[in-house]
Amino acid sequence: MRSDPAWLSTVALQSHRDPAGNAVVCAGLELTGLRDAWRSDACVTAGLSGWLAADELRQFARFPVQKRQLEWLAGRLAAKQALNHYRLLWDAAAEPDWPAAAILRQDDGRPYVADAHTYLSISHNRSQAVAAVSNCPVGIDVESFGALQLGSVADLLGEAEVAAVRLGQGCDASQARTLIWCLKEALFKACGRRAFVPFARAVRLQSWPAGQAPCWAVEGDSREIARCDAATPTPACRNWQVQLSSSASSAQVLVYRKDRPEVDKTNE
Repeated sequence: MRSDPAWLSTVALQSHRDPAGNAVVCAGLELTGLRDAWRSDACVTAGLSGWLAADELRQFARFPVQKRQLEWLAGRLAAKQALNHYRLLWDAAAEPDWPAAAILRQDDGRPYVADAHTYLSISHNRSQAVAAVSNCPVGIDVESFGALQLGSVADLLGEAEVAAVRLGQGCDASQARTLIWCLKEALFKACGRRAFVPFARAVRLQSWPAGQAPCWAVEGDSREIARCDAATPTPACRNWQVQLSSSASSAQVLVYRKDRPEVDKTNE
């Protein structure tokens, strides 16, 4: 029988299930513990084949740099923890099955699972990996404060958006850009189609008061940038639940659909 490595017990889990039947499970894994385990060879002795499916093992082996391997592995392990915990919400007797919880990739690189009724999102920054699993469209993003370069994101994060978030959240401009970026990334993962840049340009944040849901509108034809009506004019943002959490070093945004529409999850 495989013994679980010590770092696995440090995975943080959060779950939510509302009266409407929406269920969301989030898992987070600090890269420090995984990195230390890797250096001590614990990952190898534990046997990656006990955690990853055959296709995942091949994908893992293709990364030429150890840093990228660890980030990818942390994201997959967080996602598998979230998947196994998510199944417990529906079946308390479910047994964890790590390799069978295979995480596949769409043509555009987005992760997904074979179960058509399960949605998955993964993100990581320099210090942690997070994943969210739900029965409704879901997206999660984590970013380190100070990681965004103003010149590379100025076209995607408008001055009016930054000003609105600074006012609503009581933060500085750099932190505001990080929060907006996280929101747009998470929303894109949940419903965006094709490329992120046109999506980020079209979805414009109007307000985000502290402790309240953000409000956004869209510029242009939402059908060209979204798989569902997530980005149509402002009232549509009421169909989405947004959860923001932050620390001194990073911000994390989770979004998920409230009404669980029938959504085409294939890449178009």
